[in-house]
Amino acid sequence: YAESNQLLLLYTEKNPSSIIAFWQLIRKMGWGYEPLFDSIYNSFSNELKNEYAGRILNKKLESGKQLSVGKQFPPFQCVNRTNDKFSSAIFLKSKFTLIDFWYSGCAPCRGQFDRLKDLYKQFSNKGFEIVGISVDRDTDKKKWEDIIINDKLIWQQYWDMNGKNTKSLSINAFPTNFLIDNTGRIIA
Repeated sequence: YAESNQLLLLYTEKNPSSIIAFWQLIRKMGWGYEPLFDSIYNSFSNELKNEYAGRILNKKLESGKQLSVGKQFPPFQCVNRTNDKFSSAIFLKSKFTLIDFWYSGCAPCRGQFDRLKDLYKQFSNKGFEIVGISVDRDTDKKKWEDIIINDKLIWQQYWDMNGKNTKSLSINAFPTNFLIDNTGRIIA
């Protein structure tokens, strides 16, 4: 992916009016934000950037930047199984917190659970925490709850019903994980 992104940048620098390259960047944004996308976008002609699709893409890039390494994890609205709201104060309690965005119908998401359990078992007593945030639809809430119980996910679990808030941050691929330090800063 990194090589493909770099090639797209080189191409747009030589062909700033390429509509095909422009829509390629839009397609890539469908998988989520990458910092190199800003450089690619800035390489396009003002004509493309000022059209309707260009303005929308710019907004998506701005949303995606919120989750860049070095930024504070943004305020996020979701609730746990007892309807307690997620709070960024959770980061203060541990040296490192892994935020795991997932959903019940995602095989790769569930496939990572064994590895996450191992990490949690190995490092939870050393200042490491995991927080799961599901983007399940409202019709799949029972599936989400059943997976938490049946897969024995012992770390905190939250639900962003229908992925509404997750989408606003341009998170479109799952699982997506962020490592957060105790100040709430994204470090990976």
